[in-house]
Amino acid sequence: MPEKILYVSDHGGVNSWLFAAETRQHKGGQRTGTDYTRRTLPETSQSKLGTDFHAITRTEYTIARAGAWQEERLVGLAARLSQQSASWSGRTLLPLPLHLARNADEKHPQYVAAAEDEEIEQS
Repeated sequence: MPEKILYVSDHGGVNSWLFAAETRQHKGGQRTGTDYTRRTLPETSQSKLGTDFHAITRTEYTIARAGAWQEERLVGLAARLSQQSASWSGRTLLPLPLHLARNADEKHPQYVAAAEDEEIEQS
């Protein structure tokens, strides 16, 4: 089981970073997804098909322009900030400052979703 590991993969000269970590369900003892796939689950355990089967979460990071920063440091910082949720014991899909900014933006009374914005522009 990965213990908060960053994996890097080169895609045509552009690095893509995957941050893998154990899920909360797995930490809590739900090991079905670790031991079996849905196709290898024994018949005696078929009732577990309705429960969460995942054991690992992953978040992908790409750095468009690193500027004066080292790419590895930026990805490490993003991954670290993703592990620090605002008020619960989980993690966020975005680094915490971006998560909070997006949350505030979406809750603003004058917020317009991107799809709605495109419809307005086309009208």
